[in-house]
Amino acid sequence: MALAIDLGGTDLKSAVVHPSGRILHQQRLSSGSKEGKEKILERILGAIALERDWAVQKAYSIRGVGLGIPGIVSFPGGIVHRSPHFPAWRDYPLRAVLKKRLKIPFVLDNDANMAALGEGWRGAGRGRRNYVLLTLGTGIGGGIVMDGKIHHGDSGFAGELGHLVIEKNGRPCNCGGRGCLEMYASATGIQHELLQSRVLRSSTPEDLYQLATTGDKTAQLIYEKFGQALGAGIASIVNALDIELILLGGGLARAWKMFIGPVRQAIKSHTYAETSKRIHLKQALLANRAGLIGAAKAILGLDHK
Repeated sequence: MALAIDLGGTDLKSAVVHPSGRILHQQRLSSGSKEGKEKILERILGAIALERDWAVQKAYSIRGVGLGIPGIVSFPGGIVHRSPHFPAWRDYPLRAVLKKRLKIPFVLDNDANMAALGEGWRGAGRGRRNYVLLTLGTGIGGGIVMDGKIHHGDSGFAGELGHLVIEKNGRPCNCGGRGCLEMYASATGIQHELLQSRVLRSSTPEDLYQLATTGDKTAQLIYEKFGQALGAGIASIVNALDIELILLGGGLARAWKMFIGPVRQAIKSHTYAETSKRIHLKQALLANRAGLIGAAKAILGLDHK
């Protein structure tokens, strides 16, 4: 069996995963994102211990632990250079720290990469060797799978697709740049549009979806802008990588029918006609299980060793 950890800004999810990809046992704890590095580390180790104890009671043997961590995580060194939810983790050698404490094999990678592995193993990317996953939430996470494996790039943290520039002098981003995709095609981008709207200023992204489905023109226009920005970003990905399958996950993907038309139109506008015909857009299937299943795949298959 594999032990899997998916660390988020709010929750720390852990699981015991069968080699078939089936989750046998799962729990959810607070991630303690406002606590110090040592406290968060203890939470991770505690979750691993709880899952290991459950597996041992069932007489299961354990292959190792897969961990998905948010932020810019260099691979294979396992250094967390920056994490939006854990500001104390600056150039933090998390892999080296864990190696001293864990006595079983483990794989550490960016959480979006783990989710991409999960979708390829048991989700919307099943059976495909090349695809890209975009997770649409507060920001945009990305995982690039080429020839069945995560593409990490020269420095080990490829896949920061939310920071593709779609507006040269656009909105300032937390990364320090301007005009990044995630400032337009994320919950952050939607919130910006809501603040600009006199009609919908007090609305939330959830309210926006309800308004759009009932025909509110302002709400529908916000989703149109969202889709146009997302489509421009996807076109850049496709033009650079020649990958035909794009998976869209994260909480905002649930509003699929509100933005997918503008996405397709923008892709068509920014790619060759032959290219746009081959692009397949699919909703991710595993929801909040993708990271756990991908973390399990990483250790069961030792894809990243």
